[in-house]
Amino acid sequence: MEEALAGEDAQRDALRGRLREALRALDGEPGPGADELSSASVDQLYAFVDRELGDA
Repeated sequence: MEEALAGEDAQRDALRGRLREALRALDGEPGPGADELSSASVDQLYAFVDRELGDA
């Protein structure tokens, strides 16, 4: 049971990190991949979110 909870915590932490990076990019703060996000189309952004978050 503890292993499952630890796995969920790790997934949550990873998700938080990806969301923070995306928010920094949207706020105009440079970060990893910011250039890619700033020049992405709406369809590319949706594809990115689907790929990164899946069915979260």
